[in-house]
Amino acid sequence: MAACDRLLADPPLRQRLGQAAAKEIEGRYTWEHNVTRVVELARSLILARRYGG
Repeated sequence: MAACDRLLADPPLRQRLGQAAAKEIEGRYTWEHNVTRVVELARSLILARRYGG
C-alpha cells in the first residue's frame, strides 16, 4: 500500500519506472531475442536426447 501511495504522490518516479519497464520489454521481448532462446532450447534438447542427459 505504501508503494502505491508513493507512486501516486510522485509523478517523476512513475515516469522513470515506466520508461525503465518499457526499455526492459523492448530489449527482452524482440523477435531476435525469442529466436535465439528457441534455438538454444532446441540445441539443448537435441544434445540431451543424443547423449541421454
